[in-house]
Amino acid sequence: MHLRPFALGDDRTIVFIVARGRSGPGALSGELALARLDPGARTPVTHTPLGIDAQIAFAYHDGWILCIRRDARALMATRLDLASSRKVGRPVVVLEQEGGGIDAARLATHVTLLYSHRVMPQNAPVLVDSTGAATPLVVGLSGVFMNPRVSPDGRRVAVQRASAEGTDAWVYDISNGAQARVTRSGSVLGPA
Repeated sequence: MHLRPFALGDDRTIVFIVARGRSGPGALSGELALARLDPGARTPVTHTPLGIDAQIAFAYHDGWILCIRRDARALMATRLDLASSRKVGRPVVVLEQEGGGIDAARLATHVTLLYSHRVMPQNAPVLVDSTGAATPLVVGLSGVFMNPRVSPDGRRVAVQRASAEGTDAWVYDISNGAQARVTRSGSVLGPA
């Protein structure tokens, strides 16, 4: 998929995300690519992968492209050589956000950087008995958990656990608190 195009301001160059084999919220990140548009061309436009993992490119200033890193934990800057359609050097961290959650950023005309930080609510899965008493599924466990499903034998719980990178399926053993991460790519919704 080609997503989130950003025009560099020369009326010819577009930077966008190329996402492969993804679904769910994680599909909105991938590798940055650059395409040069030629209105008079009779052949399809090709793009050049830049080798930068990102969610979105949001600004171009003084030869630098700024983007939100794929894990939403940092704003990155990479120098671009527009003549060769290539990056120059490695991306550098402009700003790092502990815990991630950077979901939008803009560069104002007077070079002020603005960004928003999505804060995920913390919760913890609990077991509730017939009297209404709640017991933690795993003592000390906290994070962002959704859509729990108890196994047919009543011994395990499958749950959707979110992080800045997306959501994964986890399975917790009710009797001993053992936990296992079941998925590591894509975005899980409602495991069963």
